[in-house]
Amino acid sequence: MGKLFVGSDERIRTYVYIDFSGRFAKAIAKPDRDFLIVSGAVTNLNAKQREEFFQTLEKQYEESIKRETVKREWMEWKYWTYSLRRKIEREAQVMDPVTRDITYDPDKLNEGKIKYLLLDWSFVDEEGKKISLERKDDKLTDESLKKVLSLDPSVLLVFIAELNKLLYLSREEEKN
Repeated sequence: MGKLFVGSDERIRTYVYIDFSGRFAKAIAKPDRDFLIVSGAVTNLNAKQREEFFQTLEKQYEESIKRETVKREWMEWKYWTYSLRRKIEREAQVMDPVTRDITYDPDKLNEGKIKYLLLDWSFVDEEGKKISLERKDDKLTDESLKKVLSLDPSVLLVFIAELNKLLYLSREEEKN
């Protein structure tokens, strides 16, 4: 049974396969049927064509992650409480000076999640030594935040997408 009350010590992990064969590392995103349906990417396909399309994507994904140059990496996050979620969202708010409407800057929102929720990761340097992340006052230090933001965008965005599935959609955490 799922937890109803969330403590500030709850942890979740996101896992992403990364291909290190090219000049820049690239994330291999797991196909997400729900997202593809909602995004409209498959609206012109009938049910049979959609299923074939999903099966093809899933087969390509399974083949891709078996390559020798692909490694499974993880990030460990703090599971947010209501008050921490509000703090992150408040820092991402932007007010339109004319209409005075308040919206959220998606980049600021993602950066806030990284700053306040990211605790650890599996990344190592060229010599195989773990790259550490430092926290102070319950958030990443500026130096650690710069390290994280210097990841290839394709890698970082897939980690954030996986985090969002856990935070917003209550998807189950992938097991080791």
